Amino acid sequence: MHHAATWGWEMSITTQQILEVLRAAPEGLTANEVSAMLGAASYNAGGRLSKLAAYGEIEKMGTPSPSGKSKWRLKRAHLLR
Repeated sequence: MHHAATWGWEMSITTQQILEVLRAAPEGLTANEVSAMLGAASYNAGGRLSKLAAYGEIEKMGTPSPSGKSKWRLKRAHLLR
């Protein structure tokens, strides 16, 4: 099995993986939590999350996490799939 450098693994994180992580967490996740769930704690998911929100796939929740960071979740239509 080929072991890519850390950045290679992180770059291979797909939109589908991010959506699946969020689908499993209807209470929402921060960008750091999304990265940790994908096994790439140093990956900055924030930019990808913002882009997915712009595409209408996910939304930023009104209530931030206890640490004050934004939480993200799938839009309702995607929860039904």
